[in-house]
Amino acid sequence: MKIVSFTEARNGLKAFLDGVVNDADTTIITRRDSEDAVDLNLSLRSWRYNLVESLRLSEFDTCSLIESFSPSKVLTSSD
Repeated sequence: MKIVSFTEARNGLKAFLDGVVNDADTTIITRRDSEDAVDLNLSLRSWRYNLVESLRLSEFDTCSLIESFSPSKVLTSSD
C-alpha cells in the first residue's frame, strides 16, 4: 500500500494512475483539510467485490471459492 499527498497525485496524475494500475495495489491519498481517500486498481476492486458478494450469497466451500477468485487469475486475464 502506498500513501501519497493530494498534491503529489495531482501534479503527476498520469504517472500516479499508471502506478495504481500497474502495481495492482491500494493507494491512500492524504488531504490536508479533508478526509483521506483511497485509489484502487479497478481489476483488484472488482475481484474483491466479487469475492465478498460470492461469500455473502453462496454456500460454496470457502477454500474452493477463494481459489477460484485468485487475484493472479483476475489481474492476468484478457477480459
